[in-house]
Amino acid sequence: YRYFPEPDLPLLHVDAAWIAVAAQSNATSGLPWNREEELIGAFKVPKGTAAIIAQNLIRFEYAVASAAASDALGVRSLAPFNIVANEVLGLINERGIDEKQWVVKVPPERLGALIVKSERREIPGPLAKQVLAWMLDEPGDVDELLARHGVQVRSSAAALEPLVRA
Repeated sequence: YRYFPEPDLPLLHVDAAWIAVAAQSNATSGLPWNREEELIGAFKVPKGTAAIIAQNLIRFEYAVASAAASDALGVRSLAPFNIVANEVLGLINERGIDEKQWVVKVPPERLGALIVKSERREIPGPLAKQVLAWMLDEPGDVDELLARHGVQVRSSAAALEPLVRA
């Protein structure tokens, strides 16, 4: 067997400007294993969760933006990463939508606000999961969704005492 070059293919010349643009694009998007290292190093995300998030650039950017949104509201935790890797991906698969559609319907700021309420124990975890599903289908912030669905969260002793005595 002998190798014969394809005579119909022209020689490809790549100039320095194109290489610089490609290098910059790669630097901003990163490779999955670089994104995974960033999640582990900068955010202390466990390796398994980081691997799930880092597989997809949209997912990575969404998780980081959601963490920034909850951080801006005073709550810094691993919850944004865990929710994206588990609950968000579960709903995406269940509903048969893609991640771009999710980001449009539930922007990072909206998820960040839900995370803040959940982390501050203003709403319990199972209710937070239900609100997350409502967010995909309906507009509004957490309080509007709760009101629309007739859900009242009572957690203070004063609010619960009449229910216990009844």
